[in-house]
Amino acid sequence: MVSRDKPVVGLLSVCAITRAKYGYPRSDAGAAQERIPRMWWYRALLAAGFASQYRPAYLRPRTCRAVGLAKVEARQRSIRGSCQFAVGFICFYLRPSAVRLPLPRNVNCCCRGNMILRSLIFAGTGTVLVLLAGCSKSPTQTQLTPVSLQTDWYPQAEHAGFYNALVKGYYKEAGLDVTILPGGPNVSPTKLLVTGGANFAMDSSDHVLVSDAEGLGLVGVGATMQQDPQAVMLHAEDPATRFEDLEGRTIAAVRGAIWFQYLIQKFGFKNTKEIPATFTVANFLHDPQYIQQIFVTSEPFYVQKEGQKVRTLLIKDTGYAPYRVFCCTRAYLEKNREVVQKFVAASVRGWKDYMQDPAEANAEIAKRNPEMNKDQMEFSWKALKDGGFVYGPDPSGATTGKFETQRWADIYQILRELNVITKDIDPTQAYTLDFTKNL
Repeated sequence: MVSRDKPVVGLLSVCAITRAKYGYPRSDAGAAQERIPRMWWYRALLAAGFASQYRPAYLRPRTCRAVGLAKVEARQRSIRGSCQFAVGFICFYLRPSAVRLPLPRNVNCCCRGNMILRSLIFAGTGTVLVLLAGCSKSPTQTQLTPVSLQTDWYPQAEHAGFYNALVKGYYKEAGLDVTILPGGPNVSPTKLLVTGGANFAMDSSDHVLVSDAEGLGLVGVGATMQQDPQAVMLHAEDPATRFEDLEGRTIAAVRGAIWFQYLIQKFGFKNTKEIPATFTVANFLHDPQYIQQIFVTSEPFYVQKEGQKVRTLLIKDTGYAPYRVFCCTRAYLEKNREVVQKFVAASVRGWKDYMQDPAEANAEIAKRNPEMNKDQMEFSWKALKDGGFVYGPDPSGATTGKFETQRWADIYQILRELNVITKDIDPTQAYTLDFTKNL
């Protein structure tokens, strides 16, 4: 199936008609006999037309990836209709009255019969090839709807539910061909989502609300984690044991972090400073006074590997507790509700299974990101499980992927009080419960 289907069908039909009706215009037998081998151009054109139609799927990367499954099926129906028209048209011109064209008198009956028979065989063969090219089913993978997910970092255990759904075939079972795109320190999942670089993206519920207030039209469709594993990390011997003790200290954090603004307001800090995060633990290892923003599922592993002990303070314990979410644009959701439902269901299934058996997903992550070793991923998986970050307060996993309206309302209220969101909006427009309520 390619964009040239209909022109090729039409061209082959015209060639077959021309062959049958006007194959022998000369008045002498020799010319008629010469005319048969000179039809090599017709054979070549027929073969080329068939070849252009019947390329394998891996040679046609734009065939179904550029359009949805519904459009592909619609195009197949259109091609089948064109084929039927072509067959009818050819058959009309090959009816007995049409093929009994006057031939030179010195051409005997045997020659006459042979020429007619060969014309009919050739036209019939062309029709069959056209039907095969236009109406044959594409390979299984081209029947899948292409979907892309933009992650917020390089492949790691904090994304493992998606990789688990991928390698265990949950997306494929749902009819989706999912591509997981890696993030990094200079990648903005939200920007890529809005500009069409991805269909879904990982983020947090506070960022989705802020984006909605800015008119970007994002919608959280599922929770990656019920609890946010972001924290501040200190050395174990540091005298600060509570957030209140961070007055006058310097914290390395992602520039403009909303949780840092919340700490300033909540605890009334006057001299607590923020410096840019470096996304490594190098400074921490060499400075006993260093404090930095982390995920408790990641950075402590590297510090402990160097023989140092750490203390972590989870930001969610201060009352600033956004979800980790995956989202899409409202425009995409409205046009592709069925695709969104399938993606959410398969992803949540992947997360639930990952928390029970991480082996396959971890192997895929290690393949995509060689810096992730077995010990690191086992540490992360254990931290996710022990901290209840994916399952939340219910160890059965029943709330995996789900939202609570009150949690969104609470985080929205904090953002308004901080004046991060400067105008009133309806927070319920930033998320939906439709795709997770029955999971």
